[in-house]
Amino acid sequence: MLKNALDIYKENEVISLVGAGGKTSFMYALASELSLLQRKVLITTTTHLKKPTEKTYELMILENCPKKAAAKINQIFNTSNITLWADKEVSDGKICGLPPESVDIVADMNIADNILIEADGAKGLPIKAPASYEPVIPTKTTIVVGVIGIDALGCRIDDKTVHRPEILSKIAQKPIGGIIDESVIQNLICSPYGLFKGTTEQMKKIVVINKVDNSQILDIAIKLAKSIENKSSTDIFRILLTSFNCETPKIKVV
Repeated sequence: MLKNALDIYKENEVISLVGAGGKTSFMYALASELSLLQRKVLITTTTHLKKPTEKTYELMILENCPKKAAAKINQIFNTSNITLWADKEVSDGKICGLPPESVDIVADMNIADNILIEADGAKGLPIKAPASYEPVIPTKTTIVVGVIGIDALGCRIDDKTVHRPEILSKIAQKPIGGIIDESVIQNLICSPYGLFKGTTEQMKKIVVINKVDNSQILDIAIKLAKSIENKSSTDIFRILLTSFNCETPKIKVV
């Protein structure tokens, strides 16, 4: 279970997802699991999120005032364990998120058992390095989940694979066009300008290597995870290997 893998045992956990390669899939899978455990789950974003469809769309609140949003969130929680809160819809098929301060205000109200926040954008690419204004992590965050798609491994540092390749190139100390190997991912995780940029010591940091979709990739992912453990100077609580390409998510804790 994702709940156990993330060590979510208390209420009022605020979980921010950063990085690239499957944040949204991870977030919705976690929300679904927590909902089945009868937890009230608020989904939101401090950047942009693909506009939800079907039932999730019906549970969406568009409101930029935290106090007004809280009242609407409570109304939905009367009939559903999940609601999604955003500011407004935008023209590119996405919804625009809230300032982190607004999320902090609602977090202090304790109306949700868990808040899940997509706090970083990646344009659908498997790996990214954050710009100076990224990620956008609310201060009430207790867990930061840093996601990397393993399909980036072996690819080049370019705009076909990397969101902000020029920044990853600097962090990894490799030229544009260089190969993304274990050292690139290690540097991205360990750098103060990398995956966990902007986090505090109090925030539990969890690395997720995603798209581990078969046994061959699993072997590669385990080797990568071990190398991260051996090289990382960052206070990483845990490394997860995940796959969301089937109905039941696959999770392995390293």
